[in-house]
Amino acid sequence: MKISIIGAGAMGGAIAEGLIKGDYIQNEDICVSDPVRQTRDKFANMGITATPSNQLAAQGADIVCVVVKPWLVEQVLKSIKDVLDYDKQTLVVVAAGVKSESIKERNCSR
Repeated sequence: MKISIIGAGAMGGAIAEGLIKGDYIQNEDICVSDPVRQTRDKFANMGITATPSNQLAAQGADIVCVVVKPWLVEQVLKSIKDVLDYDKQTLVVVAAGVKSESIKERNCSR
């Protein structure tokens, strides 16, 4: 199972670190994307894939976690919409105050 985490700040980073410490997912099956090079380097040094590209992170992942500030959710989802396969991938959005209905209406329709 491949898991991608878009946004490796405090919350996304904690999710990634928890996956790294666990035994269920192999490090090579975890990917983070983040615009900050230092953050990417930190996770790359932990043995997982790190990229500045949200699209690359989302492609081929079984689970795509979008863990960004609420005001960035729509922008990030629009940027990965064309590479997501809603029939094969699970999308998880972790953002305070962002309603599931708004995510579905704006981003899951074809």
